[in-house]
Amino acid sequence: MCGSRRARPEDAALLTELTVRSKSHWGYDADFLADAATELQFQPSKFLPDFRVYLLESDDGMVGFCDLIPMDEEHIELHDLFIEPKHMGKGYGKQALGLRRESCPRVGFPRACSDGGSGALW
Repeated sequence: MCGSRRARPEDAALLTELTVRSKSHWGYDADFLADAATELQFQPSKFLPDFRVYLLESDDGMVGFCDLIPMDEEHIELHDLFIEPKHMGKGYGKQALGLRRESCPRVGFPRACSDGGSGALW
């Protein structure tokens, strides 16, 4: 497994590059990625003031990242989860989901986290 740390706003360029590599892995072509470049750019201001962005790191560098956005006083949403393609299939995504679950009480959301797409609560 790997460790985690909170990202810093100055990590934005690295997070953007990882996002594009991760999207590319899933078969998005160059035209789509070019059209989506602005949307795929990591924008630190979207996560301020608390900046709940977490990097997953191993001995050979960044493995991935995830970020959390409060939805209301009790729920927080996983907004992004991107894993470096060479690290996919090794359990790091599951580890990021565990980090999210563990982070909820630490960041003041004691009851549940919402899953951005499915609406599932746990």
